[in-house]
This record gives sequence, C-alpha cells and structure tokens, in this order.
Amino acid sequence: MSLRIPIQLEHLRAAHKGLLLDSYLPATTKDDAKRKALQAIARVDSSYPAYKLAFARWKDATQHCVHFEARVRDRLAIGLGNASVHEIGVRLHSTYGTPIIPGSSIKGAFRAFIQENPAYMEMAGFLFGKPDQAAFVRTLDAWWVPDGARSGFALDVITVHHQAYYSGRTAPADTESPTPVSWLNVTGKFYFAIEPPAGAPDSSWPQLIEKSLRALLQSRGLGAKTRAGYGHFI
Repeated sequence: MSLRIPIQLEHLRAAHKGLLLDSYLPATTKDDAKRKALQAIARVDSSYPAYKLAFARWKDATQHCVHFEARVRDRLAIGLGNASVHEIGVRLHSTYGTPIIPGSSIKGAFRAFIQENPAYMEMAGFLFGKPDQAAFVRTLDAWWVPDGARSGFALDVITVHHQAYYSGRTAPADTESPTPVSWLNVTGKFYFAIEPPAGAPDSSWPQLIEKSLRALLQSRGLGAKTRAGYGHFI
C-alpha cells in the first residue's frame, strides 16, 4: 500500500514552476479550482538566490554582446503552443523555472521585421545569412530580470465561446455557454543579448542592431496574441 503525502503549493515557495504546473495542479476539470491553483503558482517567488546568481553570471558572460533590458508593457504570451498537460502552455527556463524568451523566437521575429522594414532591409542578409552565406550574429535567449518583481507571472483567462464548433462536433450557435480557460502569462523585465558580427566592416552595427530590435519590441512585439496587445515592450 503506497503512502501519498499531500503537498500544498504554499509550502513550495521557491519551487520549479514547471514542476508545479505539470505535477501539482489539482486533477480536476473545474476552472475555479484550476484558477486558484494557478494563482498560487503565480505568487511563488522567482527571484530566489540561485536564479539571481545565475542571472548575474549570464550578464557577465554576455557583456561583449549588444545587450539591454526592456520591460513588458502589459503581458507577454510566450509558449502557448508548448506541449503541456494543460490546454495552454508557457515557456520556462528548463533549469530555474523562470520566464524566458527563446533566442529562436527573437531571431525569427527580428528577421521578419528587418526584411519588411525598408530602413533596416540592408541588414538582413549580413545579419541573418543567405542560402550561400552563414549568419553573422547569434541571437541569445532573453532572461527574465529579477529586479524586485517577485514572480514574473500573472493569471489571465481565455474564453472559448463555441467549444463544440472548434472541436468539429457541430456548427456555432448563440445558445452555447462560454467556457473560461485560466492560464499564466508573463510580466516584468527581460535582458536581451545579441552577439554582434565579428569583424564587421562598420563599427555602427551594434547601434543599428539595438535600435532595430528595440523598434521591433515596441512596435510589433514578441510571442502570441500581439494584435490583442500582448508582447509589447517599453
């Protein structure tokens, strides 16, 4: 006979958020119980000493890069489509369980922004490569900044109005009841770092990279649901 020891979320004040989300949410389909559990996870401290030390080391290791900090204006939706035991995912640092923006996501959005913007178009081939040429920059993950903000997470709700229709069972109808789905998104400040091109012929490249990346973050944003106002930075 196995002994099952109940673990309360409030006892796990510096626990890994991914572990909490995957293993310690209540096994229920009721959104109210899930919402309360997500609220408890959102209150768990992300600015714990081990992460602060790792973040300081990361900053030291990237001082040669084009680097700056930017704050999410409202909310950031990152990793919604990640494989998850829940309906909606969130992207976390695999070691520390803190919010993180993958370098691949930044690179894809950054390259698309440059290619569509005449003011920066000439940079695209040199920075990101061509079919016969390797890229000259390396886009690193953006780390969440532990600057006094304890959590970095906030609770939000997506309301599905036609669940039967989206699952292919029937046509949409106004008689259906909305289905609220609670999920976690991200708040706070992030540290961006892009390794500049080695041996660049023009010393203005770092300034151009920072200027254009900041323009992307402020005007178009990163992650999902940017048209709804998510993912924009200041």
